[in-house]
Amino acid sequence: MSATPYRPDIDGLRAVAVLAVVAYHAWPRALGGGFVGVDVFFVISGFLITRILLAPDFSFASFYARRVRRIFPALLIVLAATAAIGATFLPPDNLRNLLVHTIGGGLFVANIVSYHDVGYFNGVAELKPLVHLWSLGVEEQFYLLWPVLVWLAVRKKVLAPAIAIVAVASLALFLWWSERDPRAAFYLSPARFWELLAGAMLVRTAVPERWRGAAAATGLALIAASAVLLSAETELPGMLMLVPVAGACLVVASPGAHRAGRLLASRAAVAIGLISYPLYLWHWPLLSLLRNFDRAPSTAAICATVALAFVLATLTWRTVERPLVALRLRPLAATLAAAMLAGVGLAAAAREAMPAESNEIANAACTARYPFRPDGLWFCRLSKDTAPTVLLLGDSHANHLYDGVAEVFPNDAVLAIGACMPTVGLVYPGRADGGDACVNERFAVQSEYLQRRAIEKAPLRWVVLSAMWRSFDAEGREIDSWTGAPTSTFGPVTGSALDAYVAGIERQLDRLGNDVAVTIVLDTPRRGLAVDVQRRRQAPFRQRIVALAQRRANVQVLDPMTTLCGDTWCAWNRLRDANHLSHAGSVVVARALAERGAALKAP
Repeated sequence: MSATPYRPDIDGLRAVAVLAVVAYHAWPRALGGGFVGVDVFFVISGFLITRILLAPDFSFASFYARRVRRIFPALLIVLAATAAIGATFLPPDNLRNLLVHTIGGGLFVANIVSYHDVGYFNGVAELKPLVHLWSLGVEEQFYLLWPVLVWLAVRKKVLAPAIAIVAVASLALFLWWSERDPRAAFYLSPARFWELLAGAMLVRTAVPERWRGAAAATGLALIAASAVLLSAETELPGMLMLVPVAGACLVVASPGAHRAGRLLASRAAVAIGLISYPLYLWHWPLLSLLRNFDRAPSTAAICATVALAFVLATLTWRTVERPLVALRLRPLAATLAAAMLAGVGLAAAAREAMPAESNEIANAACTARYPFRPDGLWFCRLSKDTAPTVLLLGDSHANHLYDGVAEVFPNDAVLAIGACMPTVGLVYPGRADGGDACVNERFAVQSEYLQRRAIEKAPLRWVVLSAMWRSFDAEGREIDSWTGAPTSTFGPVTGSALDAYVAGIERQLDRLGNDVAVTIVLDTPRRGLAVDVQRRRQAPFRQRIVALAQRRANVQVLDPMTTLCGDTWCAWNRLRDANHLSHAGSVVVARALAERGAALKAP
């Protein structure tokens, strides 16, 4: 295939696009619309690919071989590295999701996987290390379909009308879906092809030479304005996406040595543009993995991560991408394709081989014995069809202990029941129509049922109180466990919130009485919060609960963080999500309970 004329300003425009995306992902509040860099990439890709397709000596074999050499090597390295790190550090549910995205990335359907998985602007997306590959999926699908359509259109001599018709149809679908299914408009290729086709139209079109300088400057200004003024709060996708696309089109259609062209063709801009593809691949997995360990990383940590992305991108371009793209060995392309498919197969096999985490919230043995049906979430699991001897009382943080306790104490009938905080005399306000079983008067209804049926009528020898306990500051004011910000989630409060909360727990202990052993399990680690931050926010509550236990001979306290965490890091693979134990983590904590003698009969 003959080389098409090189335009350094296109590499400079790539630099603008990738820097906008990286800045948005690293500092979303500083450049809220940096995601438009992806739209700029689409225009560039449509222009460059169509220019290659219209070259006199174009061949399908050479085109696809070059695409394989260009795309696969760097992608395969990033997928493998991300999967390896994820397998080491991520909780099972997150790892399983990562492997799904790995498969999607390798099979060119990452955008479809993301459409069914998570929104790009959803805060959860920042914990998905490969969600950024959605845009690569759109481009890869374009590469598969567009060459055939161009070949047919050229043969029929209807190229310009064909581009226009398909582009208008895609844009119409994009705008229609923007109103009815914004996720489809954002992720799915048919609604995104118009951006690539906008670039395709420019192959045989250019701005008149005397206007090119002004047009290119205007285009850069439109891209910059979009990056600065748009944000995740803007009504997107929608008509506003035309602005950065128009800006990119003006730049692409205005080659030349004018001021904007010289700026884009500068050595620094071209250097970043050349590594834009591996930089795009590397930057998001690194930032996402960082946020998996620290939900609010410091500026220094973010800067170091971005710097690492630049280093890895440069190394990937120099040692992998550039040497392989220059080769014209078709067997190499086939080998890379086979390696990618093999990697996808391994990821699929690994996902299938992973033990499924139990999401069970009820079983027949329990629901038959306790037929209570509150509005909202309700845990009811019983390990034997007999009266329970061990009771796990609390919310989902009691339920996640069930697997471990049932396994470590096989001679007991273990009951995990209820969904609310194990306190008495407190009210947790909420919307009556919100489907929460623990708000307003519903809390007392559930609490009274459990007292009558699960506590008073069962031959219990051991009760475990566990919950996603509230956090407090040094003055006893309630704070959000994740952010540390002041909050108020319960009442009535007389004195400090901490006083009222501990009093509610003590009233629960009074109901249980002194003839049953009780273990209060403190909160589990929260993935994304530094250990010292968690310990500091839990310290006031922990101190009060330890003091309470010292006054009661039948009460013990277990801190799971002592078992699951060191001074800096926790065993995140013992969690199945941000703060719930996996099966393995549940067993580890249950064994810690056994080692502490927590299940001994009360005096």
